[in-house]
Amino acid sequence: METGSRQTGSRRSANGNRAASAFTVIEMLVVLGIIALLIAAAIPLIKPAFKDRKLREASRQLNALFAAAKARAAEHGRHVAIWFERDPNIPNRCLDIYMADVPAPYAGDVSGARALVRFNPTLANNLRKPNENFLLKWQLDFAYNATQHAANTMLVDTYSLIKVGESFLIRFENQGAFYACTRIESGMANNPSDDVFAISIPPEPGPYPLPYPNYPAMVPLLEPFPKGQPPEGGWHKGQDGEWGVANVDDDGDNVIGNIREAGMGNGDDVAIGLSYQIYRRPMKSARSSLQMPNGTAIDLGFSGISATGKQFDAYPALGSASLTPTTQPVVVTVTPTGSVDRVYLGTDRPFLSVEGTVHLLVGHNDLTTGVNLPDSGDPIPPPALPPLLQSLATTNIGDTTCYWVSFGNRTGGVATENNADFNLPIPIVNLGDLLANSRQLVRSSQSKGGG
Repeated sequence: METGSRQTGSRRSANGNRAASAFTVIEMLVVLGIIALLIAAAIPLIKPAFKDRKLREASRQLNALFAAAKARAAEHGRHVAIWFERDPNIPNRCLDIYMADVPAPYAGDVSGARALVRFNPTLANNLRKPNENFLLKWQLDFAYNATQHAANTMLVDTYSLIKVGESFLIRFENQGAFYACTRIESGMANNPSDDVFAISIPPEPGPYPLPYPNYPAMVPLLEPFPKGQPPEGGWHKGQDGEWGVANVDDDGDNVIGNIREAGMGNGDDVAIGLSYQIYRRPMKSARSSLQMPNGTAIDLGFSGISATGKQFDAYPALGSASLTPTTQPVVVTVTPTGSVDRVYLGTDRPFLSVEGTVHLLVGHNDLTTGVNLPDSGDPIPPPALPPLLQSLATTNIGDTTCYWVSFGNRTGGVATENNADFNLPIPIVNLGDLLANSRQLVRSSQSKGGG
């Protein structure tokens, strides 16, 4: 039997076989340290790919929702809308998207229903909207005689169509402008026939005397105020050949015989009325909602219509009378044929007719902007351009991993492409140039697809 020999790394088990070598604590710590270093080195490479996967998934889901809206519009034969809810804390950030129902236009209970627009200087101040009090001295009359009262009962005798405080749009004779309207409870509570339907008539072009030197950047609180013209054809002059009472300034604007006096006082004007179409606002549906994947958002601040538009920005352009952002949703409507034809940017203003591609920027939740920027077409002074571009480079518009999802207005074709480098190829003079550069890849894709 040998003595004084050393064991070298392995030992025999009880049955004489060699046992497997074991790791020492130091060896295990070294291995774990190497693994940690490899993971730390890989994270910067993996993280962008993971974020990009989320952005691609968000773009794919938005595509699928739009396809579902087109299918639903075709199935039911009427408009369907997509409702982009603004985050109340960061209004340019959209995290939740909904389907919305678009009610069919209403033109009266029976054929021959008509409405009358009349100037009403007695409308109380509390019926007016801030900074727009001169617009709400006009009212819609759906019951100016017994025949029309019977033809419009869903409006004048019930709340089944338009409720108190609800805004809607109206157009006359199937042509011309859309007017924003609101139903206002001015009589006894719950008595529909006492309500007033106020209609916003845009004022005549200026210039206006003081206190209106800077219309529309003004706060019109005093009389007299700028007045507009009602839609033509609703009234005919009586035998005296003048609007309102002959030789009387019926509306108190120091002008006798203008059309705003039609039907006022005890004049002999004849009420003809106009056929009308009421367009109610899209109504958000709780079903078919989409939540953007974690860490992603639709950046409405750089989204809009056409190559250079950013109409969805919640923040008014620099130089506007008010710089307060809106929290109203962006609502895009889809026709039964699949085209995109309207965009609502608020509940109390007419919609925008879509005459170009709708571009939505799918970006990072934490890179959504919340600042007032110049308007798309406003030239940016050369000294201000470099710092502006530098600041925008750290937002979604400067991140080429973000995606544009674009809906063609004619065919509803959808294109998805990465955000392009906004510094190329067009020299930037204004934000419109920057947006056109950023959208160049998706615009090219839309052009090839015929959207």
